[in-house]
Amino acid sequence: MKSLIKLQSVMDEFTTEHYKITANMIAVFCFVAARSDKIIETRHLPEELGLPQTTINRLVRTMADRSYCREDGLKWLRITTDPQDERQRIVELTVKGRQLANRVKEILENDQ
Repeated sequence: MKSLIKLQSVMDEFTTEHYKITANMIAVFCFVAARSDKIIETRHLPEELGLPQTTINRLVRTMADRSYCREDGLKWLRITTDPQDERQRIVELTVKGRQLANRVKEILENDQ
């Protein structure tokens, strides 16, 4: 039962940040946050998360600076071009994204 309460707290944390958060957005965000010490190229995300590349691109862009739906994105992720291969995009957490990831981690590690 504690796990379900923690899950609800994590969901509350995300919905406080954005009221239209989706499970796929959380999956992409958590994948990137859990691997923040690694270089993550968007081309690897479909295989890892079981989502189509177009969905990944839309979700990443929504959580970055620009969104398809609105002028400003959530600013949780930063998209940069790979210096070795300019066709590829690298995704990483922004300061705002790291803050959210730390709050989620705190909820999950709390023993209460």
